[in-house]
Amino acid sequence: MQIAFITDLHTGLTKELPFDVDVRQNFLKIIEVLKTRHFDLLVLGGDLCLHDGNAEIYTWQKRQLDSLGKPYYVIPGNHDNQILLGNVFSKLKLTGKNEIYYDLDFEQIALLFLDTGSKVTSDQQKSWLKTKLDLYQKKQILIFMHHPPALMGVPFMDREHALIDRAEILSLFLAHPNFLHVFSGHYHVERSLFIKNVAIHITPSLYIQIDPFVEDFRIDHRLIGFRMIQILDLGLRTSVHYLEG
Repeated sequence: MQIAFITDLHTGLTKELPFDVDVRQNFLKIIEVLKTRHFDLLVLGGDLCLHDGNAEIYTWQKRQLDSLGKPYYVIPGNHDNQILLGNVFSKLKLTGKNEIYYDLDFEQIALLFLDTGSKVTSDQQKSWLKTKLDLYQKKQILIFMHHPPALMGVPFMDREHALIDRAEILSLFLAHPNFLHVFSGHYHVERSLFIKNVAIHITPSLYIQIDPFVEDFRIDHRLIGFRMIQILDLGLRTSVHYLEG
């Protein structure tokens, strides 16, 4: 199985150019590139909107995604609105109070999609996560969540925008008997972190990338990135690909 992963689209309204970046054109460029790639499904890792969730933006994005002719799955980020997401992307259903989390069960693997859009997860979602991790112990598990479940060595993001209950989520992952791969966005960098049985992979944004070596916010570059994930019998292979933004 091949999975394509894009995140942090930060699409604005027509002619909106934050930091002089044409975020709509960046998204269209990724869509055209994906049409040339082999993959089985696409995951969008949250922050689809530039500021706050917007039905017009979601509707425009959905038209482009539908043109791929491939299944795609969305998780919320902190710049999204779960109710509006569910209204536009009809497969997304609220689970509990203002959260969208769900799973996909395949023959050899399971995909878990978490909702960290509120910067903290509910007790109900954590209970669901534990249940699913126990259920799929005999399968390879991939987890998709907007915020990474640990500090990632990016000073500005670690200090200002980290997941509030990251220690609780990470403890559930560390208690799992098998190796887990976690795919996140949010940090606008490319990073990987390995903690015992957990590999955390951050994918760059379709907007701007943040300088990971300074204390305060600074743009590193305007290349845009996407990730390809190939599921193997005994593991996986993953790589990030960059394009001019």
